[in-house]
Amino acid sequence: MDRKKFRYTKIILFALVVAVISGTIIYGLDQSIKKTRREIVAARIQNVADYQIQNLIRMYENYTASWGHLIRQNHGEVSNFPELARKMYTEWNNPAIISIRLAPDGIVNQYIYPKGEEVYINLFEEADRRKEAEYARDTGEMTVSEPIRYYPRDDREIVIRNPIFLNSGRKSRGEFWGFSILILDHEKMLKYTELSSPNILYDYKVQSRIDDEDGPHTITESDTAPLEDPVDYEFPVANTMWRVQGTWHGGWITQDEQRLEWLVWFMTVLISTFLYGFAERHRRLMTVSYTDGLTQVMNRSALRIAFEGFFKKKKRINVMLFDLDFFKQINDTYGHEAGDFVLQKTGDILSSIFRQETCYRYGGDEFLVIDESDAKTMQEKIARLRSGLSELKYKDTALKLTISGGCVSGVPKNKENMRDMLHRADEKLYDSKKAGKNSVQYDVMECFPEKEIGE
Repeated sequence: MDRKKFRYTKIILFALVVAVISGTIIYGLDQSIKKTRREIVAARIQNVADYQIQNLIRMYENYTASWGHLIRQNHGEVSNFPELARKMYTEWNNPAIISIRLAPDGIVNQYIYPKGEEVYINLFEEADRRKEAEYARDTGEMTVSEPIRYYPRDDREIVIRNPIFLNSGRKSRGEFWGFSILILDHEKMLKYTELSSPNILYDYKVQSRIDDEDGPHTITESDTAPLEDPVDYEFPVANTMWRVQGTWHGGWITQDEQRLEWLVWFMTVLISTFLYGFAERHRRLMTVSYTDGLTQVMNRSALRIAFEGFFKKKKRINVMLFDLDFFKQINDTYGHEAGDFVLQKTGDILSSIFRQETCYRYGGDEFLVIDESDAKTMQEKIARLRSGLSELKYKDTALKLTISGGCVSGVPKNKENMRDMLHRADEKLYDSKKAGKNSVQYDVMECFPEKEIGE
């Protein structure tokens, strides 16, 4: 794979990593938002059920039961029904109440208010009413129906039936008299809850008789599509169980929020990839600027930048300067291609022994190494360098390369100390040449001359 393709592959891989990480973060945020919103909706629908709907039902149950008290006081006689019903209807002043009825022996006939609702119904003979009427009579419990059709209208409304017993005592219910009945407009009834608020945060559905084999029956719901993964809350109402379901308005994560998340995700990937590509381009430019193109070790421009870092560490360093013996002869004998080959391989061997960023092409066939190893390790590294160069071959021709160099160790404290070490290494290099080449001479600079130099 060439370098250009490799660079593109790196950028694509980086974009994929950013896409996965940012997608994972957004997914995690979504789950956190969903959890919080589910908790909010759960708390709200529980409040609606326990403190709003149930309180309303209890109030209407009390209205219905009040007729039982009157009939028992009158020993089963019903007198002045129209006047009493009108009085209660007026006092209650509740628009959800459609009709007040009495059903002696389970028969709805003459005791109906307001007028105009006259009808004859035997609750124990009507198929859709018999089961509930028998349950109320046999258990003595009040019942609240699902929305059912009642006569003479064709609307479906909630019916509360209270069984009335005469001469009831602690151990017996007494003689069954019949029922007091309240018929409610369920939509108007629920107007007294937050479900009718225009600022409600969630979509909802209220169902009755969820435990009935014919249920559940929907009482009311939002004007929205079916609820997505709703929160449920079940609660008792008289003889049955009701349920309120809720989901965040527009979905747990709304479409606008999803669009925004996609936009943020896309822009994150785009901008991150652009910045990464820009950084890579900058890095390549810096590499070109500070790397010798032939040997791939650092050049003198890089040395000027790194120079200050060496003495600021206040650590012992080794400064080695060397050149290749008889390099001009190789160029003259085998050509400049062979000379380039030798320089390239010298750079490769240096980078394999020392860190690349501490190796510099100082000029021509001259190289500089600044290393922090101890004296013994440094000598071992230099031995490996000389061994590697001596084994080089060019087109099956053994070149038997040798070097002449100088290596100086010390603890520089400023730039001038560094220059002194470079100068001493250069002197040792020329001493090696004068001594017949193929050697590296060592020196230690423990004390530096006192000079007025800024660091």
